[in-house]
Amino acid sequence: MTQASLTLKCRSLVPRTTETTLSTWTRSETSLASEFSSAVFEHFAMPWLVAAEMVKLLKVGGIVFVETHFSFGSHERPWHFFQFSDMALRVLFSSAIGIECIEAGASNPIVGRFSALADSDLKYRRITGMYCHSDFLGKKIRDVPDFQWEEALQRGILGETQYPKPQR
Repeated sequence: MTQASLTLKCRSLVPRTTETTLSTWTRSETSLASEFSSAVFEHFAMPWLVAAEMVKLLKVGGIVFVETHFSFGSHERPWHFFQFSDMALRVLFSSAIGIECIEAGASNPIVGRFSALADSDLKYRRITGMYCHSDFLGKKIRDVPDFQWEEALQRGILGETQYPKPQR
């Protein structure tokens, strides 16, 4: 089955009269022991919503693994929206949403250069610190009923760190 026919088949199964999310579309007693995602998060227009839905479906004690692109050429346009560092994945799957990070990192180092078409101060400059993939492995430690990203951002979602306060 091609991706297009699979998409059409899935769309025909989803009721069109109500707001439908993955967690409300499945039976309420459904919970998963593990979830695996490889090279798809960069294609979600709103990956924070996907992360929240994944966590809702994961049972407490369940494992989530996400591998996606960190520094990678644009592909499958127009459905290529984001690149993710390991820190971005730590935020999407943070303790605020009920996930404990077991391990997160970047893999497959890339070295490149700016092209002759770049701004004059960047032409041919070497680029380091790029990685093809970022990875996240986490464990669901608790349910967070009615999780809201706005509230999580106010509480701090990356440990004790906060954005710097504006200097006046």
